[in-house]
Amino acid sequence: MPPHHRKGPQLQALLDLFATYELQLPSRVVLPNSPCSAAIDGLRCYSAFTCCLCTSCLTRSKHALEVHVSKAHQQKLAQQVEGSSWRECTIQTFFAEKQHIRYFVVDDAKEAAGASDASIKSLDSGEANFFKLVDEDVAIAEADAKAEANIVHGFDSHRSAVILWLRRTGIEEHTRGLKKDEMHASFAVPKTAESEPELFLMLEIMDEIFTEAYS
Repeated sequence: MPPHHRKGPQLQALLDLFATYELQLPSRVVLPNSPCSAAIDGLRCYSAFTCCLCTSCLTRSKHALEVHVSKAHQQKLAQQVEGSSWRECTIQTFFAEKQHIRYFVVDDAKEAAGASDASIKSLDSGEANFFKLVDEDVAIAEADAKAEANIVHGFDSHRSAVILWLRRTGIEEHTRGLKKDEMHASFAVPKTAESEPELFLMLEIMDEIFTEAYS
């Protein structure tokens, strides 16, 4: 029976047992022999890389591993070969806080990948359905927020609120309710003046004319 399902005397007996345990400092916790025979249930699994030429480099960054092999073993990047210089692996750690992280390798990548969902698999059907619904609600909310942000609602917080000619030319009413990504192609200009110097000069002159006329 999972601990969170225990009640009354059973729960109290379990708590009393845990109270007798002496917790080790994170730095003194013994890691499993590497590679571990299987991923440990409840611990998240990560894709990583390990050096085949020594046991001192275990990292989630391929670039960091390549730098290690180059500096520690004098192998240039072009000389490094997967399987002889380095290999991919799956790792776990007992602690999530950065200062306490110490990775260890788990043996079977398939088991490790399955173990990453161990906490979900251990849930009863009601809990699993609840979290599934939460994920679906979050996805819908994110999609709705993205769609809402793509629609022009007004210019009260836009620069047109203080630049009068943008309001007086009717731009606010003309663009209200339109989708931003559909509008973009009609007004997008090059990012730098160097690419279209004449166009940027015309835009600056027009801005000065409108500002002077409607200010």
